[in-house]
Amino acid sequence: MTDAVKDLKAALRDVPLLLLGDDLTAVLDDAIAATDALEVFVPNPSFVVILGPSGAGKSSVVNALVGFDVVAVSPIRPTTNGVTAIGGGGPTALDGTTEYVVTDKLAAGLVVVDTPAWDGSDATVAPLVAGAALAIVVTTPSRYGDEQTRVAIEAATTADRWELVANRLPQAGAEQEQILDAMHERLGVAPIATFAEGDAIVLDEILGSVPLDDSAAARQRVLLSAAAGASRRVAEGLKQSAVELGLLEVAIENAPRQSFDTLALDDAVDWGHAREALVEASNEAVASWDAEVLSRCSNRLASRVAEALEDEDDDAMRVRLDAWREDTQQRFRRRSSIWFRKASGIALLDRWSWIMAVNPDEPIPRRVRRMMKDSLESTARKSRADLVAIVGEPAGTRGLAWSGLINEAGQYRPGVLLAAADHVDPTGVSDA
Repeated sequence: MTDAVKDLKAALRDVPLLLLGDDLTAVLDDAIAATDALEVFVPNPSFVVILGPSGAGKSSVVNALVGFDVVAVSPIRPTTNGVTAIGGGGPTALDGTTEYVVTDKLAAGLVVVDTPAWDGSDATVAPLVAGAALAIVVTTPSRYGDEQTRVAIEAATTADRWELVANRLPQAGAEQEQILDAMHERLGVAPIATFAEGDAIVLDEILGSVPLDDSAAARQRVLLSAAAGASRRVAEGLKQSAVELGLLEVAIENAPRQSFDTLALDDAVDWGHAREALVEASNEAVASWDAEVLSRCSNRLASRVAEALEDEDDDAMRVRLDAWREDTQQRFRRRSSIWFRKASGIALLDRWSWIMAVNPDEPIPRRVRRMMKDSLESTARKSRADLVAIVGEPAGTRGLAWSGLINEAGQYRPGVLLAAADHVDPTGVSDA
């Protein structure tokens, strides 16, 4: 489940917010919050701790409880040197655990713990037993009278419940009965299960009586359902956005490009004022193009894309216009013929060169015409063409900005999110 939650969270993190309205953005936030909670969710498992002296057969009991050979077994010497936890759902915080084995043969929230021999390991095992829902002490005819068995039973009483398993008994008969009576008398408890030497250990009913933390399991199911359900709602919303994306793409493709052929500024005498008017004209053209797209596609997605577009960089436009003005002045100088009063002639050209490009209808002083001769019209047209290109470029490339945003968002596939939601669905059934 941990990997499934991580996959779902990754799919949610990749959802383009541009494709979601405020309502679905809130649903997305809820889904992410649920996966955050699931990642750190640690239900309180019910521990069944197996303990006892060395050679008693604890590992055999563990294998019988979990339904497969998870720990090594030896009738001669102890083989469990550390704490082994076997559980049904991901690593569980358990102090002293040497190994954790995940299996689907145990109910979720149930953990069986194999411990090393009580002899010399009581400091490790005792705290585990104290937190156990069930402690099972395993002993044999040769060990039930040992001090280690007595101390193990004393520790087992700190669990919520404890039971005794007698292992490696003589075959059924008077001798076995005699030993079981002696165990009962000495230990004060009758074994819940007895096994003769060489017999297979079968323990079918013990784990069924262990109470599980149903409230924790219920909370986990609620979180899983919330994460899966919210994710599906987001995915369905993304499918609807795909339709809106198609309509918006058509609107962008068909929106007419802005024309600056009639660009003209009245009273274009002061460059500072003229430059600001040109910046404003460029911005108005961008706004006009945006409005044209929105008029052709008035869905909510188009409005969100328009809001997400970056504003034009006015300072960058001012720099480009200043550079254009200097280039225009240099162009007019190169193509002029100044025969007298050169300084004043250059000053006059510098003053009027950009004005002629900004406002072709502006009356031109005769001296400027004489200095430019036949090159006046062509030079002014070239400078004007450069100016129109600069002022009109933001509007001309605005479609690329729109397309860039929707193309990036449109690459997301809702099916990925739906599949991830199905993987964490506690019912295993998708509503999609």
